[in-house]
Amino acid sequence: MIYDEGIVTKGLKEIHDEENWRCAYSDPEQKIYCHVEFTGHQYFNSPYETCDSCGNCNGAKCDYCDVNWILEERIGDTDEFKEIATVTTRELTDYEPIKKAVKEFIESRNNGEGSANE
Repeated sequence: MIYDEGIVTKGLKEIHDEENWRCAYSDPEQKIYCHVEFTGHQYFNSPYETCDSCGNCNGAKCDYCDVNWILEERIGDTDEFKEIATVTTRELTDYEPIKKAVKEFIESRNNGEGSANE
């Protein structure tokens, strides 16, 4: 696996586009999948979970709302995923902790596999 900060940043920016359902891949091989959940929103953990600008957030917990960035690794060429990490930030624009988690995961995988260029 290769860490490419440009591709990670592009994927994180795609998460802002509601048409992407708040999810995107974060690596060139499309093995690391990232999606977000908002902890204070009305439909937290449901298919209807949304941002506060869409009109169906109850707004009651905005002061306590954080963003959970869930990173998952795709298993082989299947549609199955296993969770790598959950990173919590206060803002949807705070990319640095997520970039760090992706980089650390890729580095740990490469060190474990014995190849830094895979």
